[in-house]
Amino acid sequence: MVSAFTPQNISAFGPLVLMAIMYQLVGLLCTLIVREVVYVPRDFRWGIIVMGVISNWGNLPTAVVQTMAKESPFDPSTDVDLGVAYIAIFILIMNTTFFALGVHKICGWDFMDDHMLEDPIPFKERWRRRAANATSFYGRLRGKNKSVVTEDPELPPSPVLSQVTTTAVPSRWRDLPLMAIVSMTVIKMIIVPVFAIFVVQALQKHTSLFPPAQKIRTFVVILLSGTPAAANQLVVTQLLNPAGTAHTLASFLLLQYALMFILSTALAAIALYIVK
Repeated sequence: MVSAFTPQNISAFGPLVLMAIMYQLVGLLCTLIVREVVYVPRDFRWGIIVMGVISNWGNLPTAVVQTMAKESPFDPSTDVDLGVAYIAIFILIMNTTFFALGVHKICGWDFMDDHMLEDPIPFKERWRRRAANATSFYGRLRGKNKSVVTEDPELPPSPVLSQVTTTAVPSRWRDLPLMAIVSMTVIKMIIVPVFAIFVVQALQKHTSLFPPAQKIRTFVVILLSGTPAAANQLVVTQLLNPAGTAHTLASFLLLQYALMFILSTALAAIALYIVK
């Protein structure tokens, strides 16, 4: 990475770091929405957040860039090494976030009693109770409502309301977290790339962060927006789980990597169209 940078292209370091952090923040926001809206198994309600933040920015995109940069419209004499150097910036941010900032420890929270989340009550009921508590709180502030809120929306429901939610949630949501898996796949490999394409095209037009002449920089930024989740999360989860397994995580990863061949190819084609 060091040898590939020169005084002429070192200015790319800042924009690439910015994009890597933006990808992680967008992934975090989307996974929080997924965990709120659809059912996620109890042994993956923290792990799904790690999956949204940490992407595979290692050997997978490196192999693609090393191959693609040898052909037109890139310059094989410089863009192969430069493309790998640009990817190394994303790897730096990924490892800093995952290990140095301690995000890898979240993989074990699903198996610790003091961090384990209860199975959520249905989405509509959960937000109905939150709205009711918010209204009651607002009324108490204005002195119009002196009643005490007896139900905390974040605490387990009362025994009667458990009876209600047990019948309200279809068994298929409990047995097959298919909607969560599909949602994560859509986020990681469709929504974030669309976000990246719009951002790159708008910087190209109004700033020098992604100048059209720096084709390999634009290609790398778009390509790395649609990679699957990092596979090293699987190893860390197995190490932190007392049982030494990561079955739920494996099912989430399986669909992403199965669709990678189609979606990543399409994303690379779109990136080539833009840089040309």
